This record gives sequence, C-alpha cells and structure tokens, in this order.
Amino acid sequence: MRLALEPHYLRRLVGIFCTIFAVYFVFLAFLVLIQRQLMYFPDKTRFTPAAFQLDRFTELTYAAADGTKLHGFYAPAKAPRKLTLVFFQGNAGNLGIRAEKIKLWREQGYGVMLATYRGFEGNEGSPTESGLYQDARSAVEAVQRRGVRIRDMIIYGESLGTGLAVETAAQMGTAAPPAGVILEVPYTSIPEVGAYRYPFVPIFWMLWDRYDSINKIQNIHAPILVLQAGKDRVIPPMFAKKLFDAAPPPKQILTNINADHMGIYSSPDIVKQIFGFINEVDKGMLTAVPAPAAPPPPAVAAPAPVAEPAVPSTPKKKSRR
Repeated sequence: MRLALEPHYLRRLVGIFCTIFAVYFVFLAFLVLIQRQLMYFPDKTRFTPAAFQLDRFTELTYAAADGTKLHGFYAPAKAPRKLTLVFFQGNAGNLGIRAEKIKLWREQGYGVMLATYRGFEGNEGSPTESGLYQDARSAVEAVQRRGVRIRDMIIYGESLGTGLAVETAAQMGTAAPPAGVILEVPYTSIPEVGAYRYPFVPIFWMLWDRYDSINKIQNIHAPILVLQAGKDRVIPPMFAKKLFDAAPPPKQILTNINADHMGIYSSPDIVKQIFGFINEVDKGMLTAVPAPAAPPPPAVAAPAPVAEPAVPSTPKKKSRR
C-alpha cells in the first residue's frame, strides 16, 4: 500500500520550511547590521592613571592618519632599562581594569605607552578594523616623537589588541622591526574563532572586520612571546597555539593552565617568565632570525670550444727517379 501526502499537508510542510528559511535569513541580516556592536564594547569612561596609583604617566594627544583625534598615556623607561611596551588592549573595558599588570611593567622599570582607540576613552569616531590599525600606528608614532626608537619598543597586544600588534609589527618589516612582540590570549582570525563558536552561522561570509593574524605573523621580524590561558572560554587556547605554530622564530609560548581570558598574570611563575623574556630582549639576547637569502642562480658553464674538424692531409706523391 503506497502512502502519499495530501496536497494540503504538502503545502503546510513547504510553508514551514519557507518560514524557517525566512526567519534564518532575517536573523543573519540582523547579525550583519549589528556585527560591530557585537565585536566592540567601548568604555567611554575617561581613564586617569593617578586614580590607579600609576606614576609618571603623561597624557599624549595625537591624530590617526585619517584625522581622528586620540589620546594615550606614556611613562618613560627608568634607567638602566631602555625598552618601552606599547600596549593595545582588548575590545572591552577601561584601561583601569589592566592596572595591575601595568604596575608590574612600571615596577620593573620599563617604559609604557597605553594606546586608546577611536570610540573608546571618550575619543571621537567608531571602532573598525582599518580605523584601529591607524590608531595603533599613530600611538607608535607618538612614542617615537618622545625619542623612543622602534627597535626599543615591545609591541604588546591583549585579546583583540593582538590583531593590532601583529599588523603593526608586520608592517614594520625588516627595515625597522621592534625589539619584540607579546601576544596575550591571541587568536588566528576573528572569522575562525567565530565559526568555531557559532557553527550554524556563515561567519566567513559575513564579517567586515577580520584581523587575519594567521596570515600576517610570518612577516614579523622580531622575537615573539605568546601567552595562553588554559581555561579561556572567550578565545579557546587552541587558537593561541595555532598562531604560535605559524609564527617565525625566535618564539616562546607560556601557558597559565588555570587562567581565564583575563587571568594570565595570576600566576607568579608565569609573570617571572614574562619578564624573563622581556629582559632577554632588553639585553639583546634574543634576535630575529634573518630570512634566508635567495640562493644565487646556478652558474652557467661556459660552452666548451668546439674543435674544428681536422682537414685530412693529402698524401705526397713519391717522386720517380
């Protein structure tokens, strides 16, 4: 006996599928429109270093390449230190919630530049990938105007800021590379992390801001330190490991197995090793391995001279006597 769907049941089934598809399409369109609101959570509260007992910081004002006005906070290195950490924070919160690790950097005598982004800290504008790249570069230039050479800077990125650190250091190339690069809880790219967390959404087709660090890190010509959090639920640690594997030497990776996304500095042993890396860079003990020179073209042997064919000699006739 063959069973067949009644026409009205078939129409109802088609209608259900069409409704589901329409709802899903509207959902995706909504995500596309608000994606930057889901990526950036700027805290507009004005940060004041003195409120967090951070000494000798001066507020710097500068502008990005597109004219966006920004500010940052700079404290010079204390002798005998010479390095300055240029810090790019994550996508949320005020610089104040990073005060404890900033204090540690200052206690060790290192200079610190705390960069801010458009739309954050009361700055004008709204955050975008291309805009934040400009903001990061302008922060480096502001430190340069204070007399700090790029080769005396460590480019330090945290979470979203690791994408800015990779881009900034990679753009410096071999001509003027930084002293080192530190990437705290980094990712390979935003689409890859998004696709892992939301497999039912076509993330790779939707995102405008991608921060594709995995394809840029090979262009960094400085020692790299990757800091991985074992219990990170925001950016699972496997992404830090994958980025580390793609990085050129010299490189190190440190894992705080009990840390969450913002807890790297909770382990005194990890902190000691972080400063061990910075001290080695400061003393010039770690240097980037230069890219191998292209092998010279194989020498082309000169062609052997071609011997002229021997001309057979005509036998002499014996004279008759």
